[in-house]
Amino acid sequence: MIQRSCAEFCKVGMVNVWKYIKDSDIKLELQVHDELVLEVPNDLVQDAADLLYDKMQYRGLKIPMPVEVKVGDNWGEMTKIKPSWEQSKDDIKKIKELVAA
Repeated sequence: MIQRSCAEFCKVGMVNVWKYIKDSDIKLELQVHDELVLEVPNDLVQDAADLLYDKMQYRGLKIPMPVEVKVGDNWGEMTKIKPSWEQSKDDIKKIKELVAA
């Protein structure tokens, strides 16, 4: 039951994300189980991360269902990115350096 419920919540989250990105420069490339793979222009990385944290988080349960967002050129070089409301100035600097590379 839990696995199925999580899959359903993930699907709801994907629909919510799609509503916001369908007419943008952010492209949904792939969905793998409970993960989304997006192609995001460098200047929209933080906006995309914030959107994912907001729309993929299901708040209707007493059990936490955490969302994790990572950024990188490939799956072997991924770095976790926090939502903007949890970042320090050092975090923001690291993100800018990462997407500029």
